[in-house]
Amino acid sequence: GKEGEPKLDIHMTIPPDKHIHLTQYELHGLKAIVMYLHALPNSKKCVPELITDPIALIRDVRTVVEKHRYDKSDLAKTSTPVLEWWTREPTKFGVKRPLGENTGGGIKRRRRNSDENRIVGLPPNAAKVRHRRVRCKLCESCLREDCKKCGFCLDMVKYGGPGTMKQTCKMKKCSQPILPAAAVCYECQLDGWERVSSTPTQKPPANIPSSLFECCVCFKIS
Repeated sequence: GKEGEPKLDIHMTIPPDKHIHLTQYELHGLKAIVMYLHALPNSKKCVPELITDPIALIRDVRTVVEKHRYDKSDLAKTSTPVLEWWTREPTKFGVKRPLGENTGGGIKRRRRNSDENRIVGLPPNAAKVRHRRVRCKLCESCLREDCKKCGFCLDMVKYGGPGTMKQTCKMKKCSQPILPAAAVCYECQLDGWERVSSTPTQKPPANIPSSLFECCVCFKIS
């Protein structure tokens, strides 16, 4: 590029004449990026300064997807990155494990019951971290009438109760609760209908479910 302009120093770790197999997740990710960029309105299509020809870039991505559509996932698992922008030291199986501070320069052996061998489970406060759910208002339970017999119904003011519980009828418990309409993606900050979050919260489109999901391990929404 021109003098004074930023430059990306990216190196290929695999010979260019060798066919590189991609996984289905990588191909679906490239497709999703292209579809998302095409769906954006012109007012929100901001091109980074380092990209001099965005149209050609999108065309090249589509060419890559077409070229790798029949790749085999087994051949894509090489433990070696395709692109890298820093100098890597050769390590066994492509994984470098740093030594502990108190190893004394000796060989660190893994114990059978050590923390390294344990499967990471859910955090102890998983119930508190998990995002709340709201009723879908579409399932059979949500569309039922109040039974007027359970403890929650008898507590309602409209049925002569004190109204202290503030709960819905037990027979109307939603069978498929969903994330609230105000939930946004952890990465792009868009809601489940690819809209920018606003206050007050926009009403979701009719009969179109949200595309957001919550991870059962880290509880992040994406």
